[in-house]
Amino acid sequence: MWHSYPNKPITKIDHRKHVRCSNRRCNTERTHQSRSPIYESPHPLPSERIQLEDNLVLRSGTPEDAEQTIELNRLVHGNPEKNEPSDEIALWTADLFAGYNKAISPSDFTIVEDTSTGKIVSTICLMSQVWNIGGIDTPMGMPEAVGTHPDYRRRGLVRKQFELMHKWSADRGQLFNTIMGIPNYYRQFGYEYAIDAYG
Repeated sequence: MWHSYPNKPITKIDHRKHVRCSNRRCNTERTHQSRSPIYESPHPLPSERIQLEDNLVLRSGTPEDAEQTIELNRLVHGNPEKNEPSDEIALWTADLFAGYNKAISPSDFTIVEDTSTGKIVSTICLMSQVWNIGGIDTPMGMPEAVGTHPDYRRRGLVRKQFELMHKWSADRGQLFNTIMGIPNYYRQFGYEYAIDAYG
């Protein structure tokens, strides 16, 4: 399913990938990810600090956030039942901060910081991509690495970050967002199932 911004169309296609459309109808029958992005990050991003509850602040990332973000993602994207952190996600996060992927930079991360301790407790990154849809190169955004430290969950931190990230995406002229992850979880942020993730 496609989810548009207000007053825009919604089209149901498949049930495997979350997609959020922004401002025009998308032909999803022939969709694949373009290998060569039309534009590159970093994009100019707002530098405001948004005060949340207690001592929490939401802001964009900086290169200095790399170490903490890597360790947070290692923890929250592992297997909690077996107490196994994810070294694979940690290495991937390190690559994103290091600039190996030109579609993303440290400022493409949303960061929630507990200013009383200086610890990063929740984060998401927005990857800018171009998909070819029906022969048309279409700018889009892909939120990735959504995670919150267990001690800070159920406080609406992911929702606040998605609100800011959707604004970033709209400001960049991206026509939709898509995400892979926990089944049905992202519907609360405006996403619906739309396309086969590997089709």
